[in-house]
Amino acid sequence: MEIGGHESRKSDEHYVLKTGHDGEWRLNLLQEVYGPSTERLLIDIGLKPGMSVADIGCGPGIVTCFIGEQVGPEGTALGVDNSAEQLSIAWEKAQLKGLDNIRFLEANVYSLGLEPESFDMIYARSLMSHLQHPLQALKEMSALVKPGGVLICEDIDMATIFSDPPSQEYRKMVQLLLALGNEVKQRRRTPLQAGGACEAPPHENSNKHNGSIPKLIRMPFIPAAASCGVLRVKIN
Repeated sequence: MEIGGHESRKSDEHYVLKTGHDGEWRLNLLQEVYGPSTERLLIDIGLKPGMSVADIGCGPGIVTCFIGEQVGPEGTALGVDNSAEQLSIAWEKAQLKGLDNIRFLEANVYSLGLEPESFDMIYARSLMSHLQHPLQALKEMSALVKPGGVLICEDIDMATIFSDPPSQEYRKMVQLLLALGNEVKQRRRTPLQAGGACEAPPHENSNKHNGSIPKLIRMPFIPAAASCGVLRVKIN
């Protein structure tokens, strides 16, 4: 299926939150909270004109459009999501902004089908916490980054969620979520742990990724109602 610049490869992941116009208000609200820090992060790490950038788990294309604006007509931006509804909204946004350097792909994050080492930057926000196999997704994304490029994953730290005013019931909900996460983690051990950082072995051969993930660098958490941690992966 194609919608303008939108190609399709189906995913077997199930996203439990609302998508399309029914869920757009929630993602717009998240952008109000996290948008400024996300934009600073991308610029500080090196987003600039002429780059080739992919936004994995792009949703309605809010960050993808920002990336498209920053890389300019000499650069390219690709938004990837597993929801045709989200991508239809994203495509409309890009067209309204006149961003002809953006295209969209409906794809499985575990099997993106994209050319290895073809992007200067790969970005994913609030994606990893929804996946059943986050390490597998990291490997798939890292294989797409050119040597010297960067993979950035910005995601929620469940341990920092709070309410104002404080609520005992809300805190209990957070405790239950963390307990559930620990139970799942014991059944499926991965290096991605809520509120923590992880390091994978550095590349022995940086020009050939060999399916491994380079060293992960933990960056400071961003304070908010539910803070975001950032894993930055530099492909040497």
